[in-house]
Amino acid sequence: MTGNGCIPLTVRPEQYGLPYEPVACRTSDGLTLKGWFVPAASPSARTILLCHGWSANKGEILKATHELAGRGFNLLYFDFRHCGESEGSLLSVGYWEARDFDAMFAFLRSFRPDDRYAVYGMSMGGMVAFSGVARHPGFVAAAIESTFRSHDEAVSRYLHFQSGVPYFPLIPLILLCLRVRLGGDPQLNSPESLAPGFKVPLLGICGDDDRLSPPELITALFARVPSPHELWLVPGGGHARCAQAAGAAYADRLARFYGAGFAAAEKSLSA
Repeated sequence: MTGNGCIPLTVRPEQYGLPYEPVACRTSDGLTLKGWFVPAASPSARTILLCHGWSANKGEILKATHELAGRGFNLLYFDFRHCGESEGSLLSVGYWEARDFDAMFAFLRSFRPDDRYAVYGMSMGGMVAFSGVARHPGFVAAAIESTFRSHDEAVSRYLHFQSGVPYFPLIPLILLCLRVRLGGDPQLNSPESLAPGFKVPLLGICGDDDRLSPPELITALFARVPSPHELWLVPGGGHARCAQAAGAAYADRLARFYGAGFAAAEKSLSA
């Protein structure tokens, strides 16, 4: 899928009075990804990797999560391929973006080798974050908002609800063509396929007014997750709009969740 409708990058850390360091890394297929490292207000070894949604950018999730820097967490934001300041000409709704996650996590481990790591993902970024944590050891907690169970589900619902494409017969044909274009089966690394092996504490956030990724989808996904997990249904929250609906409670809930995850990992290490 092309990314011609990507949202322009207009939100930056300085608008919230946050210091930051520009960062960059290369993907396995040769693209340069750009990001920001936002340090915690006080020195911290707790770092969160943040993944934005389809056709969005790092500034869009900065709006919802920037307060975490004042709660003791370093924040590493980055743009997926063809979004924001990163290179690339195509989007894939999570398949190629998994390479971007792998590259940025490898960068993070070399950039902050003594830290402990958590992840945050929104919408498509939630799928990528879930897959990344399931595939890579080293994370202590994961929070995902407005996510999907699989690549096929995400593409189908984007096309149907955002563009009005009928499910039959067009969407199955589009999914088949996408597999040919991608050169692989994106379902293999979808959250529903990896859920049984998920091993870290997980927080799922969903708005009760989310038509694109309604609560029953994330509920069905979490039923397959054996690790400790919790669901937060936000009253009045739309797709990727739970922070706006929840207000100050959003940062409070994330900070408590991540704080508990990091504390448990630190306690385990010192035991």
